[in-house]
Amino acid sequence: MASADLNFDATAGRLRLHGDWTLPTAAALEAAVGRLRVPAQQALIVAASAVSRLDTAGALLILRALRGSGLPFDAHRIEGLDAADADLLRLIAQRLAPPVVE
Repeated sequence: MASADLNFDATAGRLRLHGDWTLPTAAALEAAVGRLRVPAQQALIVAASAVSRLDTAGALLILRALRGSGLPFDAHRIEGLDAADADLLRLIAQRLAPPVVE
């Protein structure tokens, strides 16, 4: 059975992700993400080298965790995701961003 978890070090501003961030683990991850208390306006370092799999459900949960800071996605540093997973996360972040009104 797939598993995943996260660990947040508020002092260092580091969010460590582990395991399969996929639909089968989403319910447990959603509860963990819901318990996060990210300080407002704190840019995070997301250490994701231990993420073994990522799908859209997992990407949405990562973005939900980052949203607590009140900063845009690009303010955070994502480390350790392979190129395809990083592209997926970035694509979903772009699609969820509020439209720019000129």
